[in-house]
Amino acid sequence: MGLPNLLLAGAPKCGTTSVYDWLVQHPDVAGGIKKELFYLMDSSSWMYKKNCSYHEYGIEGYSQQFPEKKPIIVDGTTLTIYQDIALEYASANPLKVIIFVRNPISRIFSNFSYYQSSRTIIPIGY
Repeated sequence: MGLPNLLLAGAPKCGTTSVYDWLVQHPDVAGGIKKELFYLMDSSSWMYKKNCSYHEYGIEGYSQQFPEKKPIIVDGTTLTIYQDIALEYASANPLKVIIFVRNPISRIFSNFSYYQSSRTIIPIGY
């Protein structure tokens, strides 16, 4: 087990999943037990999960999310860009961060289309 030395951070629908998928295909790169762990979420975040959080399980719990030991270990959770705990973790640990940004209008439209077609129906005129 190891800790990530690369964070992919950004807003949803900015390309983190594609880059994560490409990276973990390399033999020297390992990902977590899933692409978006949401482990470094502030306790006030809507994505905070008490059973999988830095606040509850600390650094040891975080390392358990990465069972493979390779030269590059990547966490691809998009919403970490908005989390204070992620900033604290990144400041205290030796790692690289790639931040993904996108034209906000394109991103909002992409997010809307994604939710409308694959997750839920968003009523028009909401």
